[in-house]
Amino acid sequence: MGFSRGHWVNPIKRVKKPPQTSRSRILTQAERKEILDAIPDEHFRQFVFAMQETGARPSEVRRVTANNVNLELGIWVFFDHKTMKKTGKPRVIYLTPAMVDLSRQLMEKYPEGPLFRGPRSKRGFTRNGIRCRFRNLRRRLPHLKGVVPLIQCGIITKGESMRLTIGTMVWAWLTLMAGAATDPATTLSRHGWTITADVPRGVLSISQEKLGPVLVVTQFHLRGRQDLHPLKTWSVEKAGPEQLSVLTQAPRTRWVFEPQENDLIVRSTSADAVLTAKAPASQDRLVARLLDTQGVPVEWTGTGEVVGSYQGSWTRNRSFLPRRNPECMYFALGPVASPLFHSLFDRKTDTARALEMHKAP
Repeated sequence: MGFSRGHWVNPIKRVKKPPQTSRSRILTQAERKEILDAIPDEHFRQFVFAMQETGARPSEVRRVTANNVNLELGIWVFFDHKTMKKTGKPRVIYLTPAMVDLSRQLMEKYPEGPLFRGPRSKRGFTRNGIRCRFRNLRRRLPHLKGVVPLIQCGIITKGESMRLTIGTMVWAWLTLMAGAATDPATTLSRHGWTITADVPRGVLSISQEKLGPVLVVTQFHLRGRQDLHPLKTWSVEKAGPEQLSVLTQAPRTRWVFEPQENDLIVRSTSADAVLTAKAPASQDRLVARLLDTQGVPVEWTGTGEVVGSYQGSWTRNRSFLPRRNPECMYFALGPVASPLFHSLFDRKTDTARALEMHKAP
């Protein structure tokens, strides 16, 4: 510090700060081999190998699943990533031949959930677990002190191993934009239900083995004070063999579709969730109001005329009063359109499906 005219003066105040340089580093083959050989367990060795081969962020390698992999094009595709809000485009990571083979092996081993996992973990590597493993790796390789942190940050460049041909990259990108199977339609079949999510087309279809197509979901919404706000960006993943999850961005919500024996349960993390869907129906499929078996049980009894005059028997039919509007009876000539009718009846198969909305308590 200097002193001038009664004021302290910063001597480096007028010094121009040099521009920040890119922290890139091309590893030699010997260094890459030395780093991988220093990792004792195969699981983390595959994790670091994937970072070296793809240049992906550690968080991307940590959460990649079989749904993100396209072996035909040799790419990983992320629809939920760090810069999605800014770019509005999927994150595409190009794979070397070695990474295509590794991805194929891990997909066969882990068809559901993360591909890269610790030796005792079923959920994949955690952030803290990765940090601790890189710390131990730095201790084993003190002479590579400046290299290992760069690998951990995901900013190492690999030089020749990542120089894919321009033609291959352009072809893969054009195929992606054309809607090829970069994020293929995900299907869940259970208890006679089939749910197919086609992310590129933005359509989720629901069918049943007896009824055929039941619903075609065209939009996910959140209910506002006056209008419905559409959720435009969504991805899909299988949450085990029983559930299919849809994840939306801005805001983040999760929708879970769970087929059961006679029902299809749809849940959401938001109490304001609204689905917009089409219900394909032929002339044999009618809008109906089904018997409410949770209502008050009653018995409908005929008059005594049949018994007294014709020596017949009493007519007794057990039934239920509906919980909603039990005092009303509905009659219609021709097609019916009413918010009170939520169900469908298929005359060909003599099957009914209750579609009434149930609000969570």
